[in-house]
Amino acid sequence: MKQIIFDGLLISAVVILALLAGVSIQHLLLIVILAFAIVTIRTLQELVSIMNDVAKGVVYLLCLAMKNGKTCGSTAFRVRKTEKGLVVECVDCKTEHEVKG
Repeated sequence: MKQIIFDGLLISAVVILALLAGVSIQHLLLIVILAFAIVTIRTLQELVSIMNDVAKGVVYLLCLAMKNGKTCGSTAFRVRKTEKGLVVECVDCKTEHEVKG
């Protein structure tokens, strides 16, 4: 996700520099189209990577605990073994989640 934001900022900077340099509208549109094509390809590569992980049985965790009216949304966890099984603790909000299965 951070890569997509970085790509968007990079595209914006290139467009602003091209406008300041006096590049024609046709060339500017070509730059924008190519930039968005690159971003689309990177996004599709990331989705394919995630789908491959899911097919292999890799588990992605997402904390859905509510704090101050907002969902945490963190993906960073610490895992502990307890008498009941595995417990994961969200690094950001410190909420504990019991893993079943």
